[in-house]
Amino acid sequence: VSLVDLFPTVLDLLGIQPPDTGMGRSLKPALEGAEIDSLPAYAETDMPYTAYGWCPLRSITTPKWKYIHTVKPELYDRASDPGETDNVLEKHPSIVEELRAKLEDLEAQMRSYEAEEVDVDHGRLEDLGYVSPRKSASDTSKLDFSKLKDMKDMLPVAEEALRMRDALRAGKKKEALQMCRRLVTKDPESERLQHYLADALLANGQLEEARAILAKLVASYKKGAEDTAVVNKLGKTLLDLDQAEEAIPHLVMARDRQPENFAPRNNLGSAYLRLGKLPEAVAEFEE
Repeated sequence: VSLVDLFPTVLDLLGIQPPDTGMGRSLKPALEGAEIDSLPAYAETDMPYTAYGWCPLRSITTPKWKYIHTVKPELYDRASDPGETDNVLEKHPSIVEELRAKLEDLEAQMRSYEAEEVDVDHGRLEDLGYVSPRKSASDTSKLDFSKLKDMKDMLPVAEEALRMRDALRAGKKKEALQMCRRLVTKDPESERLQHYLADALLANGQLEEARAILAKLVASYKKGAEDTAVVNKLGKTLLDLDQAEEAIPHLVMARDRQPENFAPRNNLGSAYLRLGKLPEAVAEFEE
């Protein structure tokens, strides 16, 4: 059974006809004692890509096998290796091709839905560790996995990044900066690691280098997909460098994308104040 079976099962138990989504089945017959067929279970995570720019993971599991599709694919014999410690991919090429085809068939049946944009304070959520500089999850459907880094290889980097964040929160600013510089050398293309480096530089008062990194990040975003927290940080950094005129466009963008977030408004008001634009400053502070 799979998690996608939960929704139709609950509806069936409530006597409600499940919508035709093409995914999942009611397990009510099994709960009532009937036998049901075992179907392949699909799983996925885009987290490695959306967080770090690394390869997403896809898998399909049967009673006998588990196949994981990534840069370096994996195949496990669940009957003889329930702990999934021995990758037998090279020993069973025909099984790999069969499972890969089933995986592609399952994905071809899936429907894509566009969620409405939610106005949240990404800066605050990032501080709490819930979000990070991110790529759109919708981008992964057409990715060439072979050009991305495998999560298995990059796991030590992700773990060190967590230790670095803990060090920064604990006030160990110099140690965190040293860790960030090491991390960036291991994956210079990761926007998240670059953002972490900018945070560590800001904490250590190295504003000019942080500004250059933040400006590069903002310039790399696709139109309409700017990370508001990064845009606001760039504006605030320019403000701290006494470049209020240059800061204003970035702070206006951050404010407009998150009108309920007080930080961009406060920074924008400060920028106007430094330029002697009192009505504009008052308007931002009052809002």
